[in-house]
Amino acid sequence: MLYSRSKVEFTTNNSIVIEWQLAYKKETLVKNYGLSFTEPEWANIHNDEASYFKSSFSSDSAKNLINNGCIQYFPSNRFEEPAWLNIDSLTSTVDYMDLKNMSRFSERSIVSLSTLKNSQKWLLEILLDRHTLEIQSGKFPIPVIVNNENSETMNIPLTLFLGYNGQATQIYDEILKLLNQLFNVPQGTLKFGLGNRRSRELSIMKNNVSWIPNLFQLSSGETLLLDLFLCIIKDFDLSNSNFTGLSDINGIVLIDEIDLHLHINLQKNILPPLIKLFPKVQFIITTHSPMFLLGMQKEFGTNGFDILEMPSAESISVENFTEFQDLFSIIRETKTYLNNLSAEIQKSQLPIVFVEGDYDVKYLNKTIELFYSERDLYSKFKLLDAEGFGNLNNIWKSMDSKIVNTLSANVLLLYDCDISKQDSSKGKISRKTIPTNSNNIIEKGIENLLSDITINKLQETNPKFIDITAATSKIERGDKKDIPGKKEINKDEKKNICEWLYQNGESSDFEGFKIVVDIIIEFLDQK
Repeated sequence: MLYSRSKVEFTTNNSIVIEWQLAYKKETLVKNYGLSFTEPEWANIHNDEASYFKSSFSSDSAKNLINNGCIQYFPSNRFEEPAWLNIDSLTSTVDYMDLKNMSRFSERSIVSLSTLKNSQKWLLEILLDRHTLEIQSGKFPIPVIVNNENSETMNIPLTLFLGYNGQATQIYDEILKLLNQLFNVPQGTLKFGLGNRRSRELSIMKNNVSWIPNLFQLSSGETLLLDLFLCIIKDFDLSNSNFTGLSDINGIVLIDEIDLHLHINLQKNILPPLIKLFPKVQFIITTHSPMFLLGMQKEFGTNGFDILEMPSAESISVENFTEFQDLFSIIRETKTYLNNLSAEIQKSQLPIVFVEGDYDVKYLNKTIELFYSERDLYSKFKLLDAEGFGNLNNIWKSMDSKIVNTLSANVLLLYDCDISKQDSSKGKISRKTIPTNSNNIIEKGIENLLSDITINKLQETNPKFIDITAATSKIERGDKKDIPGKKEINKDEKKNICEWLYQNGESSDFEGFKIVVDIIIEFLDQK
């Protein structure tokens, strides 16, 4: 990597921090690699320098941010030793916090690595305040007969327990909300238990019965999640802000590899709802988990959070996440997946047309709607997404003579123009390649059927849709060769392009897809 840059904006006080780090001096990058940027800070880097730093973030701003909010960083090397590995985790008792209470000394730690023991100490302090300072009681007069002959009575004051009330109680109630959410049980099911003074261990009780005798006996994933969110609450509690509920907590929380040690259920179904409990916290998270992102999409909706693919910082959708595509490719290669496809083919009473992707399906459905509505094609065949040309290959290979002879309907496999496959058939299954539109500068994919006018329209609508490589030349073995420019559909924008055309496109934008529908009609007319 030749350079890295970062820019952080704090909207609360309009502060900004900008940093550039170059692999070589600026003049070397410009001369040898042709790097150039339009950002104003690039011009401020001297030719003989390899870094740049600018900040309008004052010490008062920093103090205000830290003192009045939660600031936490959870690095990827965080780890809590399980009980079976460390005997001290099973036998050690919970102690109280040792606060220095010194001026200019913070009791808080921004970087959280292995902090469950400290979280337990803080929780013990919460319980102590709750049970000693916030217990509520009241005296109520109870009439008692003292002389039966005269029915003489007197009022005897009776002290009644009225519960708890105060900040520690509010914090504890919110922690219990978090605890029950972590284990996905109804609120009120779980609470913390505390051993006596001879065995002061923090446990989890389920319906008032001991369930987890020691917090270190939780799974690694459960321990990390519990401690992560306890740290957030603890850090905010130790700030100068007032706490009445989780929705009060504000600040910035950075979590590196949030899916660390978490199995799929925790990633997808538990973690996103936990994050949602903190609506005023800005979470900045790194992950390799498509399951976590699917859970976030389910919990927050498509527009409720941003996904930036690094190192380009390109904004993408969940389905365009690289790891999601990799996972889906692996699933498509499994025997179970192929068996399900074969079962779908065998039970169908209508002819089936498989295309490479769901975008192909949308383009063709729109074309049929625009140009072939009178032919009622929708009732004559099934148009299915094979989810990649690799799956078209797998379907073709899996259809041996025994399976082909059991098919009740014809099957057509339609490849995009950039896949080199010879048209062929065996029994009721056949394959064809969509002809190339030689007049289109887009050479690959179903988008090759779009006209140049449509491509230009897309480019004007959103420059991110189309990647452009300028024409150039090179000297090869003494001979100059001209390399023409080219345009390509950005792979991460295929879905957005398809949706935009489906909603905003005119009939002329779909003219090129008629050749595919004509192939399907010819296939349906086969006896």
